[in-house]
Amino acid sequence: MPKLLKNPKDQKTLSLILSIIGIFIIVLLAQTLEPKLIKISDINKKMLDEYVQVQGQVEDVQKIKSPDYPNPIILITLKNQSNQITVVWRRDINLTQNQILQVTGKVSEYENETQIEASKIKILS
Repeated sequence: MPKLLKNPKDQKTLSLILSIIGIFIIVLLAQTLEPKLIKISDINKKMLDEYVQVQGQVEDVQKIKSPDYPNPIILITLKNQSNQITVVWRRDINLTQNQILQVTGKVSEYENETQIEASKIKILS
């Protein structure tokens, strides 16, 4: 063992540095890795709390003001083929009908309906 690491204080310092580097790498990877793109029709109640990524066309947009949030809650009806799902977005965004979106978020349920709590929305067209 090198002389430097024989001192318990040096060992603790090295352990702390390596732990911080490891946590930094995990955080970096978590922010860059995205879930696999799936079809809206593949989303079901068994996927609750899983992160998914879907693409679809905006069919409807509703802005709901809430005293609990500074921005309106935006409910987006997203469809592809004959399937649709509600996407909940809690930041301001300007969307129009027929735009194509790529949505990343967590599958959740509200009033017995499956929905996506979006963490990222990318406007494709």
